Amino acid sequence: MAEQFIEDLRTPYGLAELRLQLEAKVYPEILGRAMDPVRQRWIESARDSIAEAVARGELLEDVSATVIFDLIRGAVINRYLLVPMDRQDRFFAAKTTFANDIVDAALRSAIRDDSALL
Repeated sequence: MAEQFIEDLRTPYGLAELRLQLEAKVYPEILGRAMDPVRQRWIESARDSIAEAVARGELLEDVSATVIFDLIRGAVINRYLLVPMDRQDRFFAAKTTFANDIVDAALRSAIRDDSALL
């Protein structure tokens, strides 16, 4: 999911989706409802991915799909926006490493170790 989102940012469609998200917040009366199906698709995709990981025993049942999705997607957007234009090729070339790093960080933060509370 993380790698696909990074790859989507290489395409005109992916960039248009990102811009539309922002514009929908600025002009909700025009674009707010138009973005609802897109948002719903992202939400369902994230929930499905998390549910599959739970079913495989890779995640605890009480992890928040929303938090994991926000951490991953937010990190990708932030990094993409902050990478200077002359380093974008490097960003895309390292997408697997970056995706693994942010997914690992998101999953570590989503898994509670109750023993640490004792």
